[in-house]
Amino acid sequence: MSGHYAAPLPAVDWVEAGGRDGTVTLTASKDVRADDPYLPAHFPDHPVYPGVFVLETVRQAVIAALGERAGALPDLVEVRSLRLLRAVRPGERLCVAAALTHGGGGGPILVDARCELADGTEVARLRLGFGYEP
Repeated sequence: MSGHYAAPLPAVDWVEAGGRDGTVTLTASKDVRADDPYLPAHFPDHPVYPGVFVLETVRQAVIAALGERAGALPDLVEVRSLRLLRAVRPGERLCVAAALTHGGGGGPILVDARCELADGTEVARLRLGFGYEP
């Protein structure tokens, strides 16, 4: 993942992807550590993994799963919906499961993602669009 994220935020520790019948599925995870540099300010005395970083975790996992095409990496082109349901705290693992399908007619690659803690507690649901810039 090095170099494919906005430094200093490597938001994915592990990602695995596979596909068939035109759909790519991925699973990914991020361990939120108490010593992550952004946590003391978000929020003092009650640190949580920022909601926008949940989006960034999914974005980085999708980039890793799809990879380069004609020398370009895919990137987020639309957020159709994003529901944050629970905070992620230091010491917890954020787990992502997503299905990626190609939109018809040159449309965006549609991503339906569900984020959970390692114990299965739902954290977020996202519906996103990704594309390759020429």
